[in-house]
Amino acid sequence: MSEQPWACDVPISMPQPLPEPGLVPMFGFTFTTSGLFHDLTGADHERMSIPTYAPVRGTDRIFDDEDVS
Repeated sequence: MSEQPWACDVPISMPQPLPEPGLVPMFGFTFTTSGLFHDLTGADHERMSIPTYAPVRGTDRIFDDEDVS
């Protein structure tokens, strides 16, 4: 998964965590009795689904713009 900052104004589309652990883990995927799924825990999903970036507020300084009034 990407660790780059991101932001969105709508819910993102991503796989949901499995209700129980898979049977055979395979580098980010897992086999279950229902087929092949992303090996995603609830903690993983929560960590990745929270935006890490937001637009700056109008009162924030950008690029040391102290000389701009």
